Amino acid sequence: MLRVICHVAMPWVIGNQVVEPLIYVDNQNNFIPCLAESYQIYDTYMDVYLRKNVVFQDGTCFDASSVIMNWDAYQRTASPYFTIDMRMGVKNIEAMSPYHLKIQFKDNGLTGLILVYLRSFYIYSKGYFKHSKGIYPPGNQGNMLKAGPWGTGPYILRQLSEETGTAILEKNPSYWQEDRPGINTVIMYGAKKYDTIAAHHLMKQGQADIFDAVMPSMIHIMAQSSDIHMAVKRPLSCFNSVFNMRKPNSPLRDIRIRKALNLLIDRRTLLKYISHQTARMTPFIFPLFDKEENLQPYPYEPENAKELLRAAGYDTNHSLSITIGYFASEKKMAYAIGAMLEEGGVRAHFQEYRSRYEFYKHFIKQGRGPEKPMENEIWDINIMHSGIYTNSVATHFGENFVSRGGYRWILPDPKADEMFFLAAKQKNLKMTEQSLKEMEKYLYHQYYMMPIYIRPTIIAVHKRVAGSPLSASGYLLNLKEIRFNGTP
Repeated sequence: MLRVICHVAMPWVIGNQVVEPLIYVDNQNNFIPCLAESYQIYDTYMDVYLRKNVVFQDGTCFDASSVIMNWDAYQRTASPYFTIDMRMGVKNIEAMSPYHLKIQFKDNGLTGLILVYLRSFYIYSKGYFKHSKGIYPPGNQGNMLKAGPWGTGPYILRQLSEETGTAILEKNPSYWQEDRPGINTVIMYGAKKYDTIAAHHLMKQGQADIFDAVMPSMIHIMAQSSDIHMAVKRPLSCFNSVFNMRKPNSPLRDIRIRKALNLLIDRRTLLKYISHQTARMTPFIFPLFDKEENLQPYPYEPENAKELLRAAGYDTNHSLSITIGYFASEKKMAYAIGAMLEEGGVRAHFQEYRSRYEFYKHFIKQGRGPEKPMENEIWDINIMHSGIYTNSVATHFGENFVSRGGYRWILPDPKADEMFFLAAKQKNLKMTEQSLKEMEKYLYHQYYMMPIYIRPTIIAVHKRVAGSPLSASGYLLNLKEIRFNGTP
């Protein structure tokens, strides 16, 4: 039995063991075929050749009709996630034979992101849609909220208790990879079952095998145990503060004030005392392009910041509202940033969310859709702990900056929109990300947010599973690769 303590989106971690997409992301963050055995991408369509002899956990066969059934449900009911929404690039999916699909692209669609789309398009069984009344699951990952034989994955979800936050998964005896998974039973505990302190204790006592959310401050403590090994991979998440320029009469609409706020932040101090030197500073959303484009994190220049504030006529009696999320690290970050801003003459007050539910209910839902525009929000700065759930930065550019996307806390920026859509319409993902470098440079010079640092995945593993491959994101824990070292 493998015992996993999962604090990073447990329904998604479970989902990644139960259902599978056509294209997957491996432990090195490369796109690889999964239920698709191979594919070829052309200008207006792509051919996808499916694996044969794959069966769903309920015993029904997987073939082209399974994909089309999921596509039909997806088209009608899937949650809109914009740049990871297949409907932005795919016109139709047609079965050419039982194991050959033709995916037709939309004219002028965002087809440069097709691999990102397929990575997030999980294939569920016919029985699942009977259970869900034809509704495709919410979210941008495989999402498991009920137990059942719903997918083709290496594990079958036998039990799931929302009350106790516990799940039991058993090996799928009909899994298409004969030598996977390596362990027969997985018991998974969520945050409802064990908090962070209890999780650390269980790991040190040898009563758990994997903990997917080790805080940087705990590394030196847990590393003292000879039975615990640390798997540090990059990246997991980034800490940013976003500026709400949509708020009526916001002073943040002045680029001089946005620049000044960035120059008042001593990022090296934040990196040292909050991230415990496990992270790295980033010049913008992700540190993917900084070396190549010579972008550097915004410097700490308080005197220059004060001069910019004076030139912009900033009212020092005005107090900025800073929201704090539900993580302890976000609270520490918010108060540290608030103190640095006040040192530079910018007053701040705080709005704190007490739980994940409260945070999402207020911020995420308020920020999406025309019926609840961002203009109604009272916050000026939001401390954002953003998970990195795909190896394509394109998803986050679209969600954060493009007016047809989800949040849009900046004022409309036609140039940013034009640059994003130009990138997303390239012929392939490599060309898309090359083009996004130009957009990143533009946004960097607009000071639309306050980038802080990017933090790695820090996973604690017991010595009996040390050395097994682990993914670079907690959402994608690839449990089918886990092997015991010696006798379980």
